[in-house]
Amino acid sequence: MPLWFVLVAVLAGLALGCDFTTQNVTSKSDLSYDFREEVKVSRVSFPGTVVAASFTNISLRQDASGIIGWLKEEGSLVASGDLIAIIDMSESENELRNAETRLRGSKAKLEAQILGNPKTMAESGAAVKAKIRDLELRKNELERLRDGAAPEDLWRAETDLAEAALACSFSRQLCEAERRIAERGFDSPFSLRQKELDLQAREIERSYNRQRLEKLHAGPFPEEIARNVFRADVASCEVELAHDQFLSASASCQVLAKEHEYSIEVDTSELRRTRERLDQRRIFAPGPGLAIIPVLWGEKFAPGKQVWEEVPFMKIVSTQAYEIDASVDEPVSAVLKSGAVAWVRIDSFPGEIIPGKISFIGKSPRQQIFRRRSEFKKFPVTVSIGVSSLPIRVGLKATVTVEPQQAGGVFLPRDLLMGDEASPTVRLKGPFGVSVRSVKVAPFDADFVRWLDPPASEGTVLY
Repeated sequence: MPLWFVLVAVLAGLALGCDFTTQNVTSKSDLSYDFREEVKVSRVSFPGTVVAASFTNISLRQDASGIIGWLKEEGSLVASGDLIAIIDMSESENELRNAETRLRGSKAKLEAQILGNPKTMAESGAAVKAKIRDLELRKNELERLRDGAAPEDLWRAETDLAEAALACSFSRQLCEAERRIAERGFDSPFSLRQKELDLQAREIERSYNRQRLEKLHAGPFPEEIARNVFRADVASCEVELAHDQFLSASASCQVLAKEHEYSIEVDTSELRRTRERLDQRRIFAPGPGLAIIPVLWGEKFAPGKQVWEEVPFMKIVSTQAYEIDASVDEPVSAVLKSGAVAWVRIDSFPGEIIPGKISFIGKSPRQQIFRRRSEFKKFPVTVSIGVSSLPIRVGLKATVTVEPQQAGGVFLPRDLLMGDEASPTVRLKGPFGVSVRSVKVAPFDADFVRWLDPPASEGTVLY
């Protein structure tokens, strides 16, 4: 092979791209695709099923339970406010009566506490006042003791001593006279003994008055002052103790009143919750729709069955708005955008096209039990459709068509791409043969991708 031919082939390959493998002979049986720059509108169609746009679960609230007495027949159309269920709540009715009784008892206790508070406070206040009076008395006694004897007390003590001395002298004279009479035999010894006892009593009284006068002149002793100081301190402590007891009684009354008020609030709250539970004995439809009875543990709810809180025993499926529920392949979900306009054709009405809008595109694939590894993953897509005059119902099959985007450039069929998704390649036909070239592509629709780095505005690639 001449050297110049090899150089020309190398230069041609560099002009077409760096990553390539040249084939000298191209089979005439290879299928080709001629690409060129163009403006293309992507169009995606996928099947779906008509579902209700919304539904409401009917269940009990507020920890309620009961037995179904009556249910709206399944499949019935209900209007907003229609009666759909009657629940027997005998246990809650008993709880209501008990709650009313407890509330009355708590209110009676509070009233009794309020009526008894003034008496308790009055008794505590009287005890404080009595202790204050006793303290004042002790203080006055201590002051008089420290001031010493008053002149009138001294004069009274001197008078009492003089009077006792005169009485003692007079009694002694009588005793001497009685002794002389007795010695002469003119009177009995008993009379003499009486006079002697009277003399001893007068002498004791004079001695007492003399000691009292001496004590008044001597002033108070230290132990007397200490004793009275101690009594005054004790009285002061008793006043403080009585005052603390008064405050304690006041606080105790307030605490008891708060306890009764709290009990009333608890009982009132329980009564309100019980009444709210009993308000569910008759259940009405929150909006118009279709009544559906769910299955629990293999059986549908029916009259006589037990129902509990947060366990739906009926569904009201909305008949005002519908959606199309679909599952699309991953390449299709990649080009769809939320809010894109869609056209829906329902199988039962082939001549009607209903406008819609993509409202949801799932980011994670749906679980499929019988899916082979080679199959694409299915992603959920929801399409909202407008309400029309057609008798649409849940479960109908439909086909959704969406035009996600319009773009210009070079487009390639997905079947032309070789290799893995991260580094795809194409077989590019050139003047010197076929080369395998790495390409950069972006998803466009289910059939085509956009070629981001084409070597030219037009050309040919092989399958």
